[in-house]
Formats: sequence, C-alpha cells, structure tokens
Amino acid sequence: MRQEQRVREVLRLVRLEGFDARYPRQLSGGQQQRVAVARALAFHPRLLLMDEPLGALDSEFRHLMCGELRELHSRIDATTVYITHDQLEAMAMADRIAIMNQGRVEQTGTPQEIYDRALQSALAEADAQGARGRAVTPFLLARSFNSSLALL
Repeated sequence: MRQEQRVREVLRLVRLEGFDARYPRQLSGGQQQRVAVARALAFHPRLLLMDEPLGALDSEFRHLMCGELRELHSRIDATTVYITHDQLEAMAMADRIAIMNQGRVEQTGTPQEIYDRALQSALAEADAQGARGRAVTPFLLARSFNSSLALL
C-alpha cells in the first residue's frame, strides 16, 4: 500500500479525513490526540499501548473519547493495553482487567468478575470491621487490562 493511501486510511480510522494539510496549531486538543493515535496505527501494530490517553481531558470530552477509542479498537486488528487510574474508565474500556498493586498483578478477570469479587471482598471486610464496632463503607478499587487490555 502506498504511503499516501495509508495516511488517508488511518485518518479515516480516527475520523480526521480532510485534516491532512493542517498544522498541529490548527487542530483542537482532541484532534491532536487523534493524530497521535493515527501515527501509532500507521505501521499496523499488533499491540497498541495507551498510557492514560484521556487523563488530560475534561469529563465531558473524556466520555466522548472513551466511546471513540472503544469503537476504534473494534475496527483495528491489534490488542490494546490501556493504562488508567480511573476505575470507571477501566470498566468501560476493558474486555479484561488486571488489578495491580506495587507493580504486581493481584487479580485478573472481566469487568463484571472484577466488580463482583471486589464487592464481595469489600463487603466481607465491612462485616469484619463492623463486628469490631467500626463502620466501614465498601469500595471498589480497580486497575484495568484489556484485549483491548487496560491496566489501572
């Protein structure tokens, strides 16, 4: 495939057709982020690493881009490793999640499995704490891993 064709193809993948002649200063922050993804996709990677790709975005745009990245993943033939500290983002983006602590994987599973096990663990801890006379609020802390793979 010729280089110009590949450029058009990846710009279409990230929904930036017709933006190929613009300079970075002429693009919005979200468009610049899409260009970064397009550059990564240009060489047909089998593995795509996304380290906190939505971290600098406001919540409204983060929600929009989350859907865009999920859709993009469905259109490319690559595993995506998605690193985030946002548990809701991890649950929304990941097919599989790995919970990490101190650089070690402590738990893996689907978002539902992670949620169920974390909730059971938090409730068991709450019961144990309650039995000792202290009130504990159950919580879920997740770091994620996806095929699209997300690390939280």
